[in-house]
Amino acid sequence: MRMRYESEHPPLPIDPKEIAYTLHAVDGDVAATVPNPEARFRAHPAAAEWIREEFGYPDRSKGDCFEWKNGWRSIPYELLEPVFSFEELLRLRHEEVIMSSFGEWFDAHHPFLRKIMFAHWHYGCDRDWNMLVRHLEGFKRLSVDLPDFDVRIVHTRTINQCAWAWAEGLRNLYLDASFGLLLYHRGEHVLTWSFAPCRYGILVAQAQLRRKRGNRFLFKLPKHYLDLGLDILTHAFTDEPIWLIGGKSSVEATRRNYGPAPCSIDHVAEARIAAIYDRPLGSFHRGEETIRQDGRTFVRLHIVRRAA
Repeated sequence: MRMRYESEHPPLPIDPKEIAYTLHAVDGDVAATVPNPEARFRAHPAAAEWIREEFGYPDRSKGDCFEWKNGWRSIPYELLEPVFSFEELLRLRHEEVIMSSFGEWFDAHHPFLRKIMFAHWHYGCDRDWNMLVRHLEGFKRLSVDLPDFDVRIVHTRTINQCAWAWAEGLRNLYLDASFGLLLYHRGEHVLTWSFAPCRYGILVAQAQLRRKRGNRFLFKLPKHYLDLGLDILTHAFTDEPIWLIGGKSSVEATRRNYGPAPCSIDHVAEARIAAIYDRPLGSFHRGEETIRQDGRTFVRLHIVRRAA
């Protein structure tokens, strides 16, 4: 079986308002929240016929050797779909470490949802269903309340963390984390914040203008673009800690991205990059707590409480 992680055709950047997934938090074992899976599957005529063909003994009077615990992984999605809801199938698959037919179908058809799961694993080695539910709702709340501006979501491809954005119509957009939040001005992509949702909260790894010159849209922003991105993420991912990459760490990561190729960044550019991430923040102050993820050092931010 050839494994496919996604379609070969890149998706359009995602409008947060159009994210159609709705998942629900659970208590205890995730798969156990799907009631009577084997009995329900056997009760469907097409499924019962498939079991007889795949797991039946030559002597039909002896029944079959199908057991749900392991046998369900080989069931084609087309047979599972009439019996279970999409969320039920996702719960059955969630903590599986062995590939299943449904898992392969899911990876190919739902790259955005799969990417959230990849981020959880890559930035903290976690498989937490309720965290998936919580972060999914955060993605749906991403927005900007400014005239002429809008946001979209992109991400890197499959298992990549920092890599080129995988989205139709975007060329040469490198993300320093799994997801990119794109700011559009009158339909034009002008700014990128890249981040990763994980067990620690939201790791912010990048705030970068799309063009080096001609960024007159900046005069329309109420604050520095780094502060704006932090505010948007804080509003969307309610109660999630926000972590920001340090200036020195950002410079080091940028140099690593060049690999063995000659790096065009000079000391002036290094200072400019570091200054973006080390600048005083409007709504936050930097705490003492740091974490190291994906070769980058992030410092935890705390919201500044204004006096009444």
